Parts: sequence; structure tokens; C-alpha cells
Amino acid sequence: MKAADADEAFLEELGSSGLELEELTATTALDAMVSFYRERRFEDVSLDDDGDMLVCEWGFSADEDELVVAFVRQLKSTGEDGELKQLRLSLVFELTDGTADTKPGHTEWCFHPDDADDLRGSVREEPWFEELDDSEATDVSLDFDSAE
Repeated sequence: MKAADADEAFLEELGSSGLELEELTATTALDAMVSFYRERRFEDVSLDDDGDMLVCEWGFSADEDELVVAFVRQLKSTGEDGELKQLRLSLVFELTDGTADTKPGHTEWCFHPDDADDLRGSVREEPWFEELDDSEATDVSLDFDSAE
């Protein structure tokens, strides 16, 4: 499977686990993205040179009324023409009453699937994580686009 199909592959894995995008909690979303990162490789992506990374980004929206959290699979794909393309599969949560102690604009990176559980543990220790997991998100979306 090619990186261009990452969104379909992720939704397929969610479905095979009995999960639906709209019903994800912070815990199930983080677990699903970590599992997807650990288990699914793409034939046109190399783990070398940061070609496949897992990222968690969080902070408040521009008007500071929503906590926004994104679990991201960042891929560098080499096309048939040899051109490098950066893709981002982002599972995004927005929470209106996000008032937890949050580091604005903070990002956690994971550079290899073997280290994905470390990222999961670090994110779960953040003060906002329990609040996000216990609250109903105002929006949950899956975005897939070119990072260029």
C-alpha cells in the first residue's frame, strides 16, 4: 500500500477494531494512531531520514477558546518520478471548555515505531489529556493533506 492511501488504511483499521471516527475519545484515538504507526508500513516510505513519524500537537486555537489536539502521522513518500512528497494524516480534536494547564503550541515527536509507546505515555501524562478524554469534543476530524 502507498502513503497516498494512508487515510483509507487508517479508517479501515478503525472499522476493523469496531471504532468510528465520530465516537473516538482521546484514549481510543491515541491508541488507534499509535497502533497504526507501529503496525502499518507503506511501500513508498522509508523509516530512515525521518520518513515516517508520529506527532502529537496541542494548544489553544487562535481565539483561545478551544483546546486543539492533533495526533499526526507524518510521511515522506517517494513517488514513481522520484519526487519527495510530505503527507500528514491528522486526527484532530477540538474541546471548547479546554481550561487545563496547557503548554501553548507544544509538540511531541516519535521518530520510530519502536518508541511509539513512549510518546503515548508522555501524552497521557499531560494535564489536559484526562479532561479531553472525559469531555465530549466539539469536533473530531481526520485530515489528510500535503505538508508542503
